[in-house]
Amino acid sequence: MLDSLAQPTVHRKLFMNAKPPSGAPAGDAPASGTGTRFRAGLANAFLLGCTLMLLAAAGEWTIRQLHLLEATEAVDAEGRSLYVPDADLGYVMRPNTVARLQRPEFSVALRTNAHGYRDDPFSHPPEGAVIVGLGDSFAWGHGVEEEESFFSVAEAQQRRADPALRIHNLAVTGYSQVQHRRQIARARELGAHMVILAACLTNDVLENGGIIQRKVTAREKRRDAYENRDTGASDPAAEPSWLAANSHLYAFILARLNRLDHRLDLGSSDWYSLDQLKHTPDPRTAAAYDATRRYLDEILRQCNEAAIRLVVMTVPQTHMVSPAVFARVLDHYGKTADAYDARRVANFYADWCSENGVAHLDGTKELARGETAPESYFYPRDRHLNRMGHHALGHALAAFLADMTD
Repeated sequence: MLDSLAQPTVHRKLFMNAKPPSGAPAGDAPASGTGTRFRAGLANAFLLGCTLMLLAAAGEWTIRQLHLLEATEAVDAEGRSLYVPDADLGYVMRPNTVARLQRPEFSVALRTNAHGYRDDPFSHPPEGAVIVGLGDSFAWGHGVEEEESFFSVAEAQQRRADPALRIHNLAVTGYSQVQHRRQIARARELGAHMVILAACLTNDVLENGGIIQRKVTAREKRRDAYENRDTGASDPAAEPSWLAANSHLYAFILARLNRLDHRLDLGSSDWYSLDQLKHTPDPRTAAAYDATRRYLDEILRQCNEAAIRLVVMTVPQTHMVSPAVFARVLDHYGKTADAYDARRVANFYADWCSENGVAHLDGTKELARGETAPESYFYPRDRHLNRMGHHALGHALAAFLADMTD
């Protein structure tokens, strides 16, 4: 058996060592060793390239067929991102679009109206009183159906007493006061008499100061370009590469790498955002607080000029509500509790509202009421508000608005 297995090798060696017959043309001589190796290398490179192309094509087909990109960014039935560029706001949602957002903990439908917002159609002129809600993914309703967001819950409660009242939800994932200041004009166009600014305590301050700058999806690239345009740090018209805009496989890999990076580098750009919770913030974070104050001042000025009443609603994250979670986070990162304050950002917004005579609904206190564990209002992994959290804040907002009108 062993002899038979070795025989082909012997034959090959004999063939390679054979000399051409006498008188044979020189061209019939075997190629030199260098030429043979070169051709073999080209053949191997060609086969490797073909294999990689086939694997990439198979990966692209699999991600498209199984809609795996929907787990990284909301896309419509044609695989298009829910977001499109906008010269004023950096990006907006695609109007009249139906899409789906999937995560391990939820799967929700997304629908935008003709104005590009996750809400029912806006009536012109309005049939009754109009309140405009501004915010980011928390107010937008990330992780819940449209009618389950806290703005929708509050609207349903308020319409029991005033059926003509509408709360138009102009929140968009990733927006901060950078964009909110430019949405007041739209609120005026919609005939709003009140604007509710739902400030996300997790990252609004950091985004206002340009500390959070993730460049993974096309949407985030456009947002970073927009937020830095005043400083000239980047081109506001910057667009992603063709590969990033057209390949689902490429976008999927980038999104996964981004999530891994967030797990490994949990600093100022992480969900926990510990830097902004220091009693004495570092200079960069202090500058972000100053930028936030300037944006709030501008928003209030625009509202006053348009005779629109401004209300600020602060929306927390789990560790800002639950002392137990906050202690675990500090312990995980090796931080000492006496250097941090879980209410640092909430107090900043509360103090600004008090100084400027602006009504303030403290979502942190609302979620800390009662016997329900505060962490039960959030998805454990995704960390956004779940249905219970939106329901609690929606009813708190409805009661707050009712008290304002009494």
